[in-house]
Amino acid sequence: MLPVVCVGVVGVAVYAWSRSSKAVRANTTRFSRLDLTSGIALENHDILSEFVDRLSQYSSFHPDAYDEFVMASSEAAEFMERRSEIKHARSIPMWFRGFTTEMVRSLKKLRQAVRDSEPQRLEQFDEIRNDVFTFQKEANKNLWWDAHPQ
Repeated sequence: MLPVVCVGVVGVAVYAWSRSSKAVRANTTRFSRLDLTSGIALENHDILSEFVDRLSQYSSFHPDAYDEFVMASSEAAEFMERRSEIKHARSIPMWFRGFTTEMVRSLKKLRQAVRDSEPQRLEQFDEIRNDVFTFQKEANKNLWWDAHPQ
């Protein structure tokens, strides 16, 4: 009986360790800075991964702001994959708005760095910025209408 209990305790300990943050899984996605689930979620969301790819050419201007944008985008993509798990559908637009607001906030920091360093590149950057703003507006509006059916 004692060996069976020991095996069970060891099994629970191994399972708990594998689910902890200490057991970092190798991320083989394009977004190696993110954890595995966030990287996969971002890779599967076409629009958000396109934004990250298009902004990568500006990442050297403000690396922290670019990383914040990537993190917020991955969280938004992961949220979109898991939104069906939320019981109260009316809260979905409010939750998603937090992710897109963080994306826009980091985008503004990145734009300021581009403006200060190379203002001639602003026109191309602003095209990306406008696409992100449009995505934010349309996604929030669509999520609101999905959460509030007539």
